Amino acid sequence: MRPITNRFTTIHMDSHEEEIAKAVSPYFYAFLQNKIAAYATAILEVSYDGLTGDKLQEVVLNHEKLKAQVIVLEELMTELTPPTEVVTETPTSDS
Repeated sequence: MRPITNRFTTIHMDSHEEEIAKAVSPYFYAFLQNKIAAYATAILEVSYDGLTGDKLQEVVLNHEKLKAQVIVLEELMTELTPPTEVVTETPTSDS
């Protein structure tokens, strides 16, 4: 399937098709959780210290964008059917 280029395009599905679509793999569920964690962490790391004018406005807008993305991704996560399998954390090389 090619990417949808128009954000206003709606793909019609019946309720059965929607239930199938919501049953995601454990890997997609983990991927989505990792995205939420990365954006949430970035929100906490924002600093406005010493910023003025256009730079301050840019940082504020990016901060608000991150907050909105977290809200949308969390909403999506609540609509998905959690997988029955669990993907556990894998230690990174710096752990």
